[in-house]
Amino acid sequence: GATNLTQAIQATDSLSGVAPGGTVQVSTTPNPVSQAPAQGDQRPDLLAAREEVRRAETETRLQRALRSPNVTLGGGYKRDFGTNAVVFGVTFWNKNQGGIARAAAAQRVIASNLASVELDVRLDIQQAQNSVDVNRARADYIERQVLASARESRDVVSESYRLGAMDLIDFLDAQRAFRDTLRTYNRALFDYRVSLFELDAALGLSSVQQ
Repeated sequence: GATNLTQAIQATDSLSGVAPGGTVQVSTTPNPVSQAPAQGDQRPDLLAAREEVRRAETETRLQRALRSPNVTLGGGYKRDFGTNAVVFGVTFWNKNQGGIARAAAAQRVIASNLASVELDVRLDIQQAQNSVDVNRARADYIERQVLASARESRDVVSESYRLGAMDLIDFLDAQRAFRDTLRTYNRALFDYRVSLFELDAALGLSSVQQ
């Protein structure tokens, strides 16, 4: 959303890469988040599903508390073939069986939904963890193998050029090859940092920090 792309940018954090002087500084050790138990207990969708379960349990208890029988008293005068009698009656009705059944059915549906959300959360966390592991291994491999080799080749060509053993074209080609490798490495580091953020989100830690 920036309107002026020519403005200088002050970074608030550093991305591991080549420091002044051409030395490589990288930190691809496992993030503490990736070593935490992958439960996702702070995920908003999981918290909402568990709250629905508690609400359904409360509703079921309420409906069961309302099942007190409704007592109906009745009376009258009965006359049958010359026999007269006074009749009294007491009727008991349990009028909340339907409410109890509906509440119990809703509780089962909500419990099933909670199980589905928990499964989705575990899947999201596992996928995010896999992405972190893959991107960390990729950045580490590029740093230790590809970038180190490209830097060594550049240094050899640079020294040869300084001594007059190679011409300017070879020197520029070596510099270009090193910069291309460095660009690939920085992209790998970027992907690794993004995967860490996605793992935080899958664990529900981003919303907690905010």
